[in-house]
Amino acid sequence: MRTPFCGSYVLFYHVCIKYTLVGSSRTALKGVGFEFDQIREYVVGDDLRFVDWHASARSQTLLVKQYIEERSRTVMLVIDVSCSMMFGHSEKSKYDRVAWIGSILAFIVLYGSDRVGCILYTDMIEQYIAPAKGRAHIYEIMRILFEYVPTKKTTNITVALKKLLELRQKSSVVFLISDFIDDHIGEYLKHVARGNDVIAVRCLDVHECELPSVGYVTMQDQEDGSSGVLDLGINGSSAVKQILAMRMKEQDTLFKRCGVDCLDNRDDEAFVGELFALFRRRMRY
Repeated sequence: MRTPFCGSYVLFYHVCIKYTLVGSSRTALKGVGFEFDQIREYVVGDDLRFVDWHASARSQTLLVKQYIEERSRTVMLVIDVSCSMMFGHSEKSKYDRVAWIGSILAFIVLYGSDRVGCILYTDMIEQYIAPAKGRAHIYEIMRILFEYVPTKKTTNITVALKKLLELRQKSSVVFLISDFIDDHIGEYLKHVARGNDVIAVRCLDVHECELPSVGYVTMQDQEDGSSGVLDLGINGSSAVKQILAMRMKEQDTLFKRCGVDCLDNRDDEAFVGELFALFRRRMRY
């Protein structure tokens, strides 16, 4: 059962208090910006175009004007809404956690005065929200995250990566949020990562990482509907764990090769603090 949309406001309020989210992405740089900061003494390397000759004449010291420059960036939330994301051993699925994560990230961008857009995908682009600023825009993203019902079931991360390439947005921060149950992402991922800062958020359920030894179990694929019997006895469970561990290791190698950082989000581990720290380093908030 999905968490109500209105509950996200309460969550974000408490998260902000805990992690002291204040300020924006503006930093003091030498050069023309959006807001005057101060007049200071000239240092070697300063651009002579910004020398304040009148102030310099009055003080008999060479002075330059310094401005605050706003570094406005674009953040794209690229979120897997396929059926595998609806899996969860508790009342909350992987996608429920994703909706929280996406909402928190969107609110951080709001307070940083940057633009945020969103792509929801299965094996097609389910929903595209163009990057924009403003509280109303953030609320619309949150509403869609909590209420959207996908039309397809299967996963194809390539379609989302192709969409990002079509948008031709350079120097964006891209959060690629999925369980990455897809074997065909390497070719397009490296092209997206070449012009953007990509962070993979790999959503995992504890039962996907630590399968219980319960004997033979009838399983059904949530995406294609196929079913079969899986050996989760002592030996069978160990073999399945090895296969899953190998898949994650191959993904880690791919991410490293493409220059993509990966954060694992498990339902039994704290995650928000690590996400905040990474995001603020990336955006320089």
